[in-house]
Amino acid sequence: MAELLVILSVLLLICGWCFSIAAQYRHRIAPWRRILSFAALTCLTLSVIEMFGGAVLLQRLDFERRFYLIPRLALVGLAFTSVSLITGSFAHWRAVLCILPATLIVGFLWCIAVLAL
Repeated sequence: MAELLVILSVLLLICGWCFSIAAQYRHRIAPWRRILSFAALTCLTLSVIEMFGGAVLLQRLDFERRFYLIPRLALVGLAFTSVSLITGSFAHWRAVLCILPATLIVGFLWCIAVLAL
C-alpha cells in the first residue's frame, strides 16, 4: 500500500513540475508566486529523495541504529513537507492541484514511518 502511495506522490510531483514550468511561459504570474512555487516543488522533491535515500540507508542498518535514525530523517522530511504545504498554495492552480495532494501523501508517509517504530 505504501509503495502505491509513493508512486502516486512521485507522479503528482512530476505533474506539478510540468504544470509549474508550463505556467511560467503561458500565464502571467507574479515573480514572488513563481519563487514560492519553486520553493514548494523543491522542498517536496527533497523530501521524496530523502525518503528514498533513507529507505536505502536503513536497509543495511541494525535495529538500534534504525531506531536512532528514523525519527531524525522523519523530522527533516516533515519540515520539508510542511514548507511545501505552506508555500505550495501560491502556485498556479493547475500546479496546486498536484502539489498539495502530493504534499499530504508524503507527509502521511513520513508520519507512518515514525509510527511504524
